[in-house]
Amino acid sequence: MGAAAHSRSRTVVEQPVERLAAQDQAIAGLEAVTVATLSITADPAAQRVALEGAGEVPAAGSLIYSPSTSELVVVATGLEEPPAGQEYRCWVELEGQRQSVGKMYFADELAYWVGDTPVVGAVPDGTTFGVSLVEVDGTGAPTDPVMIGQL
Repeated sequence: MGAAAHSRSRTVVEQPVERLAAQDQAIAGLEAVTVATLSITADPAAQRVALEGAGEVPAAGSLIYSPSTSELVVVATGLEEPPAGQEYRCWVELEGQRQSVGKMYFADELAYWVGDTPVVGAVPDGTTFGVSLVEVDGTGAPTDPVMIGQL
């Protein structure tokens, strides 16, 4: 087998391996969303917030959390993968200050974040939750939300 043929053969094998790795990552993320959602919804004190696209963004989603366990799940559709060097971050606004909740991940067309978020343990009615596109390194001023909702 010539060098060019060997190179093509290796590329053909690598592509399915990369796809399988991406699928495994998506499945693991969706499993985390499902397990956390089931856990949160078992809590009678669970809270849900509808998230709507802001401005020109055609996104929609929801956020559910348990004040007693601090577990929080955010899911959204309609967000495009962020450009290089940027990511979507979930936040909650308390006393006029945004507090970062976490980075959103993607599983095909579903954007999500799952995790413990102690700040949601005692948020009052009317609290604003949102998602913004930010620089990965955290520099720069807070950006306008691409999704927003209120408790």
